[in-house]
Amino acid sequence: MAVAAFCAHAANPWAQKEFALSYFVFALALIIAGAGQFSVDALITARISDVELSERVE
Repeated sequence: MAVAAFCAHAANPWAQKEFALSYFVFALALIIAGAGQFSVDALITARISDVELSERVE
């Protein structure tokens, strides 16, 4: 998205670059921080641990 903002939209005004840069910032934040509790592997881990807990109780 940085390439889109600075190469493809190089001659355009800031308002047209802003959309591509906002996607770039969001993707960069996900790369750095990770998806956390909203990721698929967190969902799978939570379900596996629920199953293991229910097996231990019985």
